[in-house]
Amino acid sequence: MVTDNRSAGPWQPVNYPGYDPFPIVVGEYFLHQLHSYAQMLALGAVDGIKPMVNIGDITEMIKLSQLTYTFGVAMHVSAHDHMWGFSSLHFNGAIENAEILEVHPPFTARTNPALKNPLKLENGYVRMPEGPGLGVDLDWDLIEDQTTEIIE
Repeated sequence: MVTDNRSAGPWQPVNYPGYDPFPIVVGEYFLHQLHSYAQMLALGAVDGIKPMVNIGDITEMIKLSQLTYTFGVAMHVSAHDHMWGFSSLHFNGAIENAEILEVHPPFTARTNPALKNPLKLENGYVRMPEGPGLGVDLDWDLIEDQTTEIIE
């Protein structure tokens, strides 16, 4: 399904011969993402969505995952810089219709020296961290050594 910008309204799906095999996935930076994605899904204009965890909140992400599941389309959350990819990885692991984890640049390129257990891409997979919360293990000694001021 391909959209035609010349159509009467936004996101009007138009079938072009030869384009059906190519899935259309949209996302990342939409204002009011729940409603924007819902419109695209209801019109059949997209085959999947890829919102970012830091654009909304966990409640909105859960609603989006339920919406995509209802429409039978894929959803994946890009593993960007927020929480060094941990929040995206956990969310992708928690939804049934997540097909891929988008990783760029490699996790190690933008990590923090205080992070003891940065995520690693190995043979096309990223292991789900184990541990409390999101599984982030911080080096509190390093953080304390680099602290210049404590604001109370």
